[in-house]
Amino acid sequence: MPSTWIAICTLCALLAMATIACAAAPNWSEPTGYRYKMTVYATLKHEGAFVCVASGSLLAAFDSNGRIRGVTTVFDGPFNRMFELLVNSNAEPEENDSLYLMAYDSEKDMLFNVTDPPTFTFINNGKIGEIDIPSEARGVFVTAATTTATTTTATATTTTT
Repeated sequence: MPSTWIAICTLCALLAMATIACAAAPNWSEPTGYRYKMTVYATLKHEGAFVCVASGSLLAAFDSNGRIRGVTTVFDGPFNRMFELLVNSNAEPEENDSLYLMAYDSEKDMLFNVTDPPTFTFINNGKIGEIDIPSEARGVFVTAATTTATTTTATATTTTT
């Protein structure tokens, strides 16, 4: 009986560690209720290499309060895997609606913080990049990701890889 109890406890501990070690994709969902739209065509690079190209990789735009303003998955563009992100806003044209991008790399199972450019300003019906010439954004992989469905907030701590 004691050896069975030890085996069960060991199995439970191993399952708990496996669950902690395998992070899940962030729970980012497409926002609704916004009046204005713009499009971002982008590829992502880290240290000169394309990242976030595996199926299931995501790109999302966030406002300064961490609210999701758009989310999309990677797809096969004309020349590379890329993102076509529809970004949403209710800001009037004269308002400065500053946004930032964050991605999820499904292959690495890590968040990718876009640092170049660090932010962009929303422009109604505007475009960043083109389908055949996407904007090339750069950034760093991050740890300590927190994404929740209720607040749709993303926070991260930079790490070097």
